[in-house]
Amino acid sequence: MFGLNGVSIFSSTNTDAMQLWMEKMGFETGKNRFQYAGATELMDMLLGIRYLACRNTIGLDTPYKKIYSGEYFDLYRNPRVLAGGYLVDSSIQDFRLKEKNPFEVQNNLLRHMGGFVLYQTVKVGTLPKQTATAGNIFKLRLKGGQHGYLWIPGTEPSAVSINGRIQKYNNWNNNFLDLGYSEKDRIVEVGMTGHSLGNAVLGTFEQSQMDSIYRKLSQNEVRIRNGRGSIQADRAGILFFGSFYDNGIHVEVDGREVKTLNLEGILGVGVDAGKHEVKISYETPGLKTGAAVTLLCIGVLLAHPIRSRRGISAIPGRIRVQIKGRKL
Repeated sequence: MFGLNGVSIFSSTNTDAMQLWMEKMGFETGKNRFQYAGATELMDMLLGIRYLACRNTIGLDTPYKKIYSGEYFDLYRNPRVLAGGYLVDSSIQDFRLKEKNPFEVQNNLLRHMGGFVLYQTVKVGTLPKQTATAGNIFKLRLKGGQHGYLWIPGTEPSAVSINGRIQKYNNWNNNFLDLGYSEKDRIVEVGMTGHSLGNAVLGTFEQSQMDSIYRKLSQNEVRIRNGRGSIQADRAGILFFGSFYDNGIHVEVDGREVKTLNLEGILGVGVDAGKHEVKISYETPGLKTGAAVTLLCIGVLLAHPIRSRRGISAIPGRIRVQIKGRKL
């Protein structure tokens, strides 16, 4: 639709599990639209998002480096991106999508990965005595070095403004707003239309904390090339892949197929400490069974005329079969 090369998400083609996972993380509303809006720096890092395209009328207020400017979009490189798989604590198997807002969900995910906490949260209210035409306005103070996000529960605002920059719901996720990053203290003013809510949740994190989490998780990575890779695990744990679980995915560790784990929608496998060779492959679920049934049916159909030649017709009736010009 935008002339971009790459993989995009159209909401109506998501699986239910994928849609639920994305909603909980804060960057998918489940509506029928084409977007990847509302993703945080943290989720870009954990899911291995290396490049991001952004409308050049907006721009990204992040430490991401702009590497290309186009007619409609600019391209940015993520400086903190984890490989296709990386080692996390075994407690990730106890992680559940049960929290109420994305900050709690993402913090809980980090805790189960290795005891990390990223976001500091606080409830914020709109300025008092706002008129109906002015809508609801938040005035938020952010410290230098902080990246901020605002979560607005309930019905999605039809439009919001962030320091005068307007974004409409058909292009953005207006329930989860990226307030950007700055090295200096600042005030961010957020306005809403089509929404009567008077409070929201502000989540902030220090870039230095993100750097620390990235360094620890990147110590045990596996880079997948053509379905293969290797990892030097300094401890036993779960190899966490930045891709959605599918029962058609098969993983081999050191030449032996291992049980895949559904980590609330994300793929994982257990590994011991030490060096391991990893292979990932995909097979359409039911393909072998379907192929076997097909071959069996073909065999039955071919066997019937042979039996007829011997006068042992298994299916009585007016059936005529011709093989090499001879009628049977």
